[in-house]
Amino acid sequence: VKLSDDRGSNINALGGWVYYTNFDDNFSIYKIRTDGSERQRIVEGYCSNLYVTGDRMYFDMRDESNMSHVYSVRTEGHDLKKIIPEAYMAYYYDDVVYYISYNGLNLWKLDIETDEKQKLTDNYSAYVVVDDTGICYWNVNEGTYNQMNLEGGEERTVLSGGDYYNKFNQYIYFIKSGQNYDLYALDLEIEIEDKLSSFSSEVFDENGKVISDLSSLSEDDFSF
Repeated sequence: VKLSDDRGSNINALGGWVYYTNFDDNFSIYKIRTDGSERQRIVEGYCSNLYVTGDRMYFDMRDESNMSHVYSVRTEGHDLKKIIPEAYMAYYYDDVVYYISYNGLNLWKLDIETDEKQKLTDNYSAYVVVDDTGICYWNVNEGTYNQMNLEGGEERTVLSGGDYYNKFNQYIYFIKSGQNYDLYALDLEIEIEDKLSSFSSEVFDENGKVISDLSSLSEDDFSF
């Protein structure tokens, strides 16, 4: 069932509603019923990294100077609060907001109940995933995918190399790049990697032909 003509991203579905950022309205936050009715804009602005939980949403939104700040708002659209300046959302789990500070691009967490903040990493961090087994993130400086407990201790390296990490249950999914882009899954319980798929790293023109000499291209040759 098609719900809307909007081009949406950061999609969350909860309680009979679908929440998303709308590309066609400068990434403002919208919600719509799962039957396609009652479409409405909740927050106007350039928003991203949306997490909906209970009766509140957490996300980052850019200001007029293009700096992101982390906000919270009720799902009805009122009680908008800036909760973390100069940062962007990384994850939400169990009443804790995980975010990346623009001062060092380090990973931090904010306990919603106590308003206490804790710095978790001293390095450039990305691809954050949190569940009951702990906190996983990509240490960009070292090129490793690390895991720590929910208190921020007992950190260990799970993988070296790779990119575009994600985690679900005991599996870590990631890309290895070489002649092709290869998708792998690592089973943490048995510590075995499986290659799932492979994607060509070659560049193609609009007719599907391989472009062998990339230096011959100009900006006008690229279309999006």
